[in-house]
Amino acid sequence: MEEYRDLTTGQATFQTLVTIAPFPLFILLLASLSGVKIGNAELQFYPILAVWGFVSLITCSIRLYWIRERNRLTYGLLECLAATFILTVSMVKLAHIPSHADLWETIYPILAQLFGSMYVVVRGIDNVVVGLKDYERGEALANWLAMRPLAKEEQKTPPAP
Repeated sequence: MEEYRDLTTGQATFQTLVTIAPFPLFILLLASLSGVKIGNAELQFYPILAVWGFVSLITCSIRLYWIRERNRLTYGLLECLAATFILTVSMVKLAHIPSHADLWETIYPILAQLFGSMYVVVRGIDNVVVGLKDYERGEALANWLAMRPLAKEEQKTPPAP
């Protein structure tokens, strides 16, 4: 694989484990929290699953950092996609709040989600702009997205999407 070319065997092994390990652990944690039944047995929450869930989230975070360092454009697009999903879910929640709802228990947490996801969208756009600079025509498109004034030679030809 291309991304393992410059890594030592230990680094490549660690990267593979960090990539693969979190997903089954995190799914098991979610299943135990939701009381999923497998056959006649209901999964119970065990503290060890919380520990493994924590470990899996940390390893996912490490992998996302690696993606960010190697390809800022992809990371920015993923960031924007995740934040847009959270924005959509928050807006749906906000639209279905009854009129007699307690502000502290319902509306304020949703507003915090909305503002937090707006911040993540801004960070994602920033990462996209930084990532575009790695490409030939990306600098002009990055300047256009950031609403920066263009140089006179760039004003004549709009950036190709």
